[in-house]
Amino acid sequence: MKESIHYLLMSDHMLVQKALLGSIKESGLTLGQPKILDYLKDHNGCVQKDIAAGCHIEPASITVILRGMETKGYIARKSLGGDRRSLYVFLTDKGKEYVRYLNEKFDSVESIATDGFSEAFFKKICKNAGIPVQMFANRSDIAGGSTLGNISISHMSVHTVDIGLPQLAMHSAMETAGVKDVTYLREALEEFYNAKYVIDKDIVEIL
Repeated sequence: MKESIHYLLMSDHMLVQKALLGSIKESGLTLGQPKILDYLKDHNGCVQKDIAAGCHIEPASITVILRGMETKGYIARKSLGGDRRSLYVFLTDKGKEYVRYLNEKFDSVESIATDGFSEAFFKKICKNAGIPVQMFANRSDIAGGSTLGNISISHMSVHTVDIGLPQLAMHSAMETAGVKDVTYLREALEEFYNAKYVIDKDIVEIL
C-alpha cells in the first residue's frame, strides 16, 4: 500500500516524538515543554507569542504550558523597560541544565536510524541465512558516533537499520575484523535482496 506524503511526514514526526518522550520520561518534562526549552535555547528572552509561533502551539495552550514551566523553575517571565503589558520569557539556570540534558537526548534519537522493527527484520534475515549477529549499544551517558542512516531517512521514509562491520584502524587498534565478517555481510545482503516479504505498517511477513 502506497502511503501519501503527508501521512509519512506525520508518521515520522510521531515516531521521533515517541522516541524522545520515552527517553526523557524520568525527567518530569511533559508534552510541549521539551520543544519550548529547545526553542528558548536560541531565542532566550522572547515574548510568548513568538514561542507559540516558533513551536506551532496554540496561544491558549502555550499559556498553560509556560505557567507549568515557571512553577517548576525552568523559566522566568519578566517585563523589560517598564512595559508591564509584555512579559519576556527567560531560561533559568535550572532550565539551562534541562536544555543540556535535552540536547543529549535529541542527539541520541537523531543519530541512530535503527528501531525495534528494522532490528527484528534484519535479525530474521540473518537467521534465515545462518549468519550470526552481535548486538551493540552505546552507554546512555556517553555520546557515541552517529551514522549516515539518520541522514538518509530524513530524505526518504523507509525502514532503516544500522549495521556495523568493524575494520582495522578505523577508530582504534581494538576494532578488528574477523576473516568471515565481509562474507557474512555479503551473504546477509544477498538474503535480503533475494527474499520475498510483505510489509504492512509495523508488520512484516517473509514469504
